[in-house]
Amino acid sequence: MLLLHIGSSSIVQWQVFNSTPVDILISDLAFPGNAVNMSQLQWEEIFPVLQSISLDAGMSTYGLSNNTLYDMPRVPTVNGSFLEASVNATTLRVQCGLVPNLTIGMTPFGTGVSQSYFVNFSLGGIDKGSFIVSTTWKDFVRLVFPYSQCTMCPQTIFYVITTGIDVDDSVRDAVAVNLELDTVPAMLNLQENQLASTTDQTASSSSTSWSTWSPGDAIDFSVGMATAMNSISLGVTETTVDMPDNHFFAYTEFDAYMMNLLGIDVASVAAAAGSNSSANPSVMLTPSQFENAVAQTTAKLLWISGQLGESAGGFQRTVGESRATTNALQWRLHLNPIPVIIASLASFTALVLVPFIIGKKSYKQHSQWISGTSVLECLWLEAQSEALDSRLTAIEEPRSDRLRAAGMFDTCLGDTGRSSLTSMAEVE
Repeated sequence: MLLLHIGSSSIVQWQVFNSTPVDILISDLAFPGNAVNMSQLQWEEIFPVLQSISLDAGMSTYGLSNNTLYDMPRVPTVNGSFLEASVNATTLRVQCGLVPNLTIGMTPFGTGVSQSYFVNFSLGGIDKGSFIVSTTWKDFVRLVFPYSQCTMCPQTIFYVITTGIDVDDSVRDAVAVNLELDTVPAMLNLQENQLASTTDQTASSSSTSWSTWSPGDAIDFSVGMATAMNSISLGVTETTVDMPDNHFFAYTEFDAYMMNLLGIDVASVAAAAGSNSSANPSVMLTPSQFENAVAQTTAKLLWISGQLGESAGGFQRTVGESRATTNALQWRLHLNPIPVIIASLASFTALVLVPFIIGKKSYKQHSQWISGTSVLECLWLEAQSEALDSRLTAIEEPRSDRLRAAGMFDTCLGDTGRSSLTSMAEVE
């Protein structure tokens, strides 16, 4: 039985295996569609939410990864077997550069605490524009509002930075930023809500040296986000710190958020500023640092806008579909062909060899003289056996117990019958 069990278990086995069937899940598209007018969203209401989630490190940001927005499949809470899903991932990339020194003219207006500057710039003599800058201090980053937007750069966001930078002396500190998009298919790990590591989430060119800025492509998204950033700078609260000599240090909450993201302590900068000067900065800022900060901030603002929805000043997300794979345990019957083939060959060989091993059957040697126990056969047996005849003749009363007792003796009926028949044949 042990050999039979081992043999059968090696031939036929039940095996468990993992299958990954594909299912369709409803998905919320994180990136706004073409129907969303970015400049019409209530950014002054969206920005305070950005400040609050930045303080909550444990908050779930499903649909957002650094500077990338990805579709959000609606995974059923009762089913935890979903492994991954195919989604669209849109990465925000930023290109920034410095406006060349020779094309900037600064004209002050106002006096005392209200002193500000018109900053005029031109692009190779083919276009021009201007923005307003208040009194500058060292080691800060300020989003500036275009006073006169150039026709070639409606998609551009302007900053003034007074940190240390690695740049040629011919370039000043007015920064222009272009936003770009890169949408690619990606795989989302539904168990951990993380995009596959192959997704390129680089927000910048990883450059360490500043270069001259040039306008990018004026796509609808970049134009809308430039308008949105400008509306934030006007809509949020501005903080004013009085300084000596009737000057002031002014910045908005959005400026403070950007500076903190860049590792600049606004309070320390304001406390250290003793005069209206941006000389001798103590903070060094590279293009890649600045580009990453702008890209991550923009991505967070877009994600929050979708989370809030139209009723709270954001936008309504579009609903789509995602193909998701699930993990399912299944049983299958496994048949091992090798033992079956070996057993079949052994059985066939045994069938062929049996006649040669035991020989051919002889009818005369193995045929039975007595084929039944009828009355005639019993009479024939009694007549052929002298011992049986003498015992039965001595019984006067043929009761069953006496006949049974008389029939209890050792005799070979086959030999008796065969010897009797042989003697009868000799007589004949």
